[in-house]
Amino acid sequence: MKFTLAFEGLIRSSGNRSKRQNKHDLRRAFHPQMKSVWRQEPYSEFLSIHEPSVTSKVADYSFVPLVTENRNMFAELNITLLSRGRKGVIGDIDGRLKTILDALRMPHNSDELPDRDEGPGRHEDPFFCLLEDDSLVNQLSIKTDRYRGRHDDDDSFVMIEVRVAARDFPGA
Repeated sequence: MKFTLAFEGLIRSSGNRSKRQNKHDLRRAFHPQMKSVWRQEPYSEFLSIHEPSVTSKVADYSFVPLVTENRNMFAELNITLLSRGRKGVIGDIDGRLKTILDALRMPHNSDELPDRDEGPGRHEDPFFCLLEDDSLVNQLSIKTDRYRGRHDDDDSFVMIEVRVAARDFPGA
């Protein structure tokens, strides 16, 4: 299955409390996009039959990752990251990439959620995400270019082409 996720806004690269909030902001932007993926076959049928078994509880959230170890699945990601700098110069690329990858996966514990989190919003129960863990990404490519969108100098635009597939055999 192939689909595309997108985000426009701030993508932080520094490791601090505001980065946890930034990751969760990205998660919140990806949630309705992932919810839309879950409404498509074959996932819609799987979710209606197995919903309790596909959710993972973290704090007040019930996360529903699409790609999980139990389903023997993996994801391939082609990421295009646009920013205000010159072509190919976006600053801390590894830090921003880590923020994006962390936002695509469910948090492992409540310490990965923002300090002042109000819990899931009205349409965030369950909370849909791409990955159970970022170790389930078996191919990753990133391309950078200049961003010509909104006028905030700190904003970026990221487009993530996702290919989800089942592993051919255990341990593949």
